[in-house]
Amino acid sequence: MKMKVIFLDIDGVLNKHSWSQNKTPWMEDSKVEMIGRLCKDTGAKVVLASNWRESWFEPIFYENETTAIYKGHKLFEKNNIEVVGITGRGKSRGEEIKQYLKDNPDITNYVSIDDTIVDVDNRVQTNGDIGLTQLDCQKAAQLLSN
Repeated sequence: MKMKVIFLDIDGVLNKHSWSQNKTPWMEDSKVEMIGRLCKDTGAKVVLASNWRESWFEPIFYENETTAIYKGHKLFEKNNIEVVGITGRGKSRGEEIKQYLKDNPDITNYVSIDDTIVDVDNRVQTNGDIGLTQLDCQKAAQLLSN
């Protein structure tokens, strides 16, 4: 099955770096909504490349209503965002993404959205103090349409 993928980081993308100090949501609704629109407009699915990735599919986290992971799942569901996988552990995000692409030849196009520099061809780097913006989403959509 051919598909497009967004390799998605969370901290500095779906929130601001200051989220925990400022007691703001772990994921901001407006930023998750932007990813939802990007997925809808491009037909892309999400692969988590975040440090939170191992917890995402752990029932102890996503079934407990008090956890950030549970709330994240609900936000993703509300915005029709399908998470199809997580990257493995490697030396760098770029290497993890390259390995995922190698292991999943059905991926026709991808973009990495991260607040750090990721060594892959198709990437959008967010400003972690701001998080995801409409301009970031426009760049990602362009990369996914190539």
